[in-house]
Amino acid sequence: MKIIAERQYLLDPGEKAKVSVTATGTVNNVNFDIDGQGGGPLADGQVITVSKPAGGVRKLTLLFTFSGSSGGQFVVTIKGDNGGSDTDVVDQGAFGIPGTARSYLFQ
Repeated sequence: MKIIAERQYLLDPGEKAKVSVTATGTVNNVNFDIDGQGGGPLADGQVITVSKPAGGVRKLTLLFTFSGSSGGQFVVTIKGDNGGSDTDVVDQGAFGIPGTARSYLFQ
């Protein structure tokens, strides 16, 4: 797996990326969707596997819901089968935003 740009990755043919989320200072309340086809809740310790699309781009969207008014953080870890990794930190921020979403693109 190679990082193309922020939250954008290039997978080798046949390669899969494994995505996991860890919560700190908040309840682990994360939902996922792949390619607009649905998904569901992402349990603590659960790993989502994203395979290289036949053509185009595969889009993984994660929705983070914070349980408190400040200090929450989610850490998204992405690892490729053939090597390469990335980490994305999603902070609640100073304004106590209750939820936010991030999209990750794989090609």
